[in-house]
Amino acid sequence: MAGIKFYGSQIGGEAVTSHSHTKNPIALLWHDIWLALNLANYLPMILWPFKNTGTWCELYPGIKNIWCMTLHIVLFCLQLMFIISIPLWVCFPVGVVGISVAIFLMINRGICFMLNGGGRQLNSDPKYAQVMEEHKGEQWVYINGIGVGKHWLQSNLDRLALTFGRPILGIHNRSNGFIFDIVECMIQRNFNYASADIRTAFSALKAFLYDESLTKVILILHGQGAIEGGMVLDWLLGEVPSDLLAKIEIYTFGNVANHFNNPHRSFKSEEKAQAASHKRRSWTILPTTQTNNNGSSKNGTSVDDNGMSDERIIHHIEHYSHSEDFIARFGILYFISHCAISSSPERPSFMGRTFKQIGAGHLFNQHYLDAMFPLHPAPKGQTGVGGSGFTGCSEDSEFMEMKVEWASSPSVFAGLDCREGMEESARALRTRINRSRVSDEDDNLSSPWSTGRGSKVLNEEEKRHGKNTYKVKELSRLWQYRNGRCPPVDTVDARNARILGESRA
Repeated sequence: MAGIKFYGSQIGGEAVTSHSHTKNPIALLWHDIWLALNLANYLPMILWPFKNTGTWCELYPGIKNIWCMTLHIVLFCLQLMFIISIPLWVCFPVGVVGISVAIFLMINRGICFMLNGGGRQLNSDPKYAQVMEEHKGEQWVYINGIGVGKHWLQSNLDRLALTFGRPILGIHNRSNGFIFDIVECMIQRNFNYASADIRTAFSALKAFLYDESLTKVILILHGQGAIEGGMVLDWLLGEVPSDLLAKIEIYTFGNVANHFNNPHRSFKSEEKAQAASHKRRSWTILPTTQTNNNGSSKNGTSVDDNGMSDERIIHHIEHYSHSEDFIARFGILYFISHCAISSSPERPSFMGRTFKQIGAGHLFNQHYLDAMFPLHPAPKGQTGVGGSGFTGCSEDSEFMEMKVEWASSPSVFAGLDCREGMEESARALRTRINRSRVSDEDDNLSSPWSTGRGSKVLNEEEKRHGKNTYKVKELSRLWQYRNGRCPPVDTVDARNARILGESRA
């Protein structure tokens, strides 16, 4: 079974200048068009595979799903003909072209209204999850990706509620049809265009951060929703105090943004993380002293987590993607790999830990949640939670049980783009590290990229020294929230809880 490719979070620093802030937007747009054309053979992978596991899936042949798919087919044909007709406009009078475009836009808008309905906020059905006492300090928010109308958004929210045992607020990124949605993605991420749903999300999230009754704001983003969530994050970083921003945790699926910011709290913590990346050679699983549960080593010395969690403004950002997903390849998978090869300091600023699974599909329920957070069927004779036929998230997730493999290229660990290593990621999640002390020979290992021996070097060393590898579930913070559970309390959680207690007192 193929392992999951893992990219540690980019550390950033003075040498890295985000290209999305410094490049000409027109040049960025032309690059996006070039990239989309080069990836055109992956377009069918947005919907493939068609296999579904039940009514939660977007392509399940239910009446409402068939209605949504019919509207999308009509929109796709109309928009494709519209785009093909553009070169022919020069053959007709301006008035005729203007009237024709106006008629097309009216028809397109009417069909989109049938798909999206009214309103920009929806809530998950209470029958799938209600607020529990231990979750009263949490607010979960979801922003959907391309092609999602009201029905599919409701299905996404209900699926998330059943998976994580919390009610979910959805901010509707209304669909304009697959073709126009992709065009909108290019405009949003290259020109920082703030559509109505982005403005709605910003207002809602800012209010949640200032709500003294909340200690956590969990933001889940899918596809185009990650562009919108990334823009909202940029605005919040410029307006909201850092102690309030520490409430946010962000988890994305099929992220199509071209940047994702998450600065350090201080210059000192940034330098510390950069030094650790170089010193510890983040390309390998690091030899460490065996540790106790409290994070101190058995020889009595303190184990330093390098500030990877509480020294960031947002202490947890995770990205999940499929390797053959057109949207992911057009976004995160391109900007954390291909662009990083450039020696220019103007490069993508893409923070957060990334998991890349070998596979296709972009649909949220059918492809991402079913593959990574599958549901557990209810026992025979029982109807499950809310009559869904499921009891919640399955504890047997093939994805979560997979071994993590380091994924990168030789240039990624140059000074311009150093990243945290697996153990830094594990320490940030307070994952217990249980590795035996190895010989000094291990400390002299050279990078597998420079020796040309690749990952085989690491596997041989691990086998020789009896070291274990990480599984996805040991590096995934989101997995720790399944079925109403809560992750171990880290320093940021404790600080937020203390601030909440002081405000109530």
